[in-house]
Amino acid sequence: MKIFYGWYIVAIAFVCYGFGIAPAYYSWGFYFPELSAELGYTKADLGMVFGLFTFLYSAVGPLVGYLQNKIGIRAIMTLGSILAAIGFVIVSKADSRIGFLIGFSVFGGVGIGMSTIIPTQTLGQNWFLRNRALAIAIIMCAGGIVGKIVPLIDAWVIENFDSTWRAGWMLIAGISLGVGVLAYLFIRDTPEQLGLLRDGAPSTPEPKPEVNPTSNEVLPDPPPEPELTWGPWQALMTPQFLLITLAGIGYATPWGVVIAHGRTHLGEQGLEMGVIASVMGSAALVSIVGRLFGILGDRVNPRYVIIGGLLIEGLGTAGFFFADSKNMAMLCLILIGIGFGSTYIGIPVLFSEYFGRKAFGTTAGTRMLITGVFNGSAPWVSGLIADRIGYFIPFMGLAALAWIGAFATIICKSPGPPPGAEKDAATA
Repeated sequence: MKIFYGWYIVAIAFVCYGFGIAPAYYSWGFYFPELSAELGYTKADLGMVFGLFTFLYSAVGPLVGYLQNKIGIRAIMTLGSILAAIGFVIVSKADSRIGFLIGFSVFGGVGIGMSTIIPTQTLGQNWFLRNRALAIAIIMCAGGIVGKIVPLIDAWVIENFDSTWRAGWMLIAGISLGVGVLAYLFIRDTPEQLGLLRDGAPSTPEPKPEVNPTSNEVLPDPPPEPELTWGPWQALMTPQFLLITLAGIGYATPWGVVIAHGRTHLGEQGLEMGVIASVMGSAALVSIVGRLFGILGDRVNPRYVIIGGLLIEGLGTAGFFFADSKNMAMLCLILIGIGFGSTYIGIPVLFSEYFGRKAFGTTAGTRMLITGVFNGSAPWVSGLIADRIGYFIPFMGLAALAWIGAFATIICKSPGPPPGAEKDAATA
């Protein structure tokens, strides 16, 4: 029952994550050429709105970590989905930059941050110990699977609706609302709420009772050993937290810029919309391969998964600038997607391995907040540069950032047990 219910939660989290984040994340950049033709916006506008969106869904991470402990994962996922749905309705009606900033960036960013990444990753590590990387990888694969079909649906909407992008955003709002209903009805935060244990956690034993050899009295069972875990603030003060966060910046920032500017860049390279839709959709799908590589974190040190992923992603990002054919674009996006996906899974697994369950929400949320500063500003800065001198400097700089993240992971060794753990063990 324990194992079955754990995978049931994974299935629900899979649907909530995939349909909660992918439609909005992959649609902004894809709908932008039509939006720009109607309203006259620039690449800098494209990057500014998307950048604030990515910053806010990251920056809300510490708040999500805190609220998960106060009101629960299910409640915060439901609330976030409702906020996102409201925001996307605003986007569908917007005619000014402030409308897109409020609807997409603020309501959409905060709502998606509350309802997807941190909550679903936390569900994976709350319900699983032995197969933790596998559970998180399966949930995170939803973003790639749903992301594959999003550009194709967006292209269909453009071709079949007079209001094009406005109709698309109304559809995305309805999907977000459905995700909120699903989370409210079916998500359960921890196995302990149902009287169960995490998969791989030691079961309540049925040992032979110990007997006092002198009096023949049955001795009481010893108390269970406490889970060895860092305190949230202890973990935040370690150099390992800073190094893993640098790796997080290295994988998230190039991916965000490619997703935001990919259609515009490939269009300037001469590719047609149908080809671009196929290529950009494949980027999301191939990231699943990388996310499944993250399962190796259950078998080998997840640091190696992160290092390899960042090196590959940097190579693909540098090559993406030169992509002037479908095959070249596909090759580069395959490298970017595999690198992004494997690192995306490897980092939360490494956090859980280094710091334990108690610190996970706070460390993961704070890491996303810091990452969001870079991931949020990069699409805007890249657009500003591209408006003036093209995409060469943005893509080469992002490749270097991924390689710096790989080096940070190489020198990031385990912090060991939390301070005071040896003393506590000796006292016990």
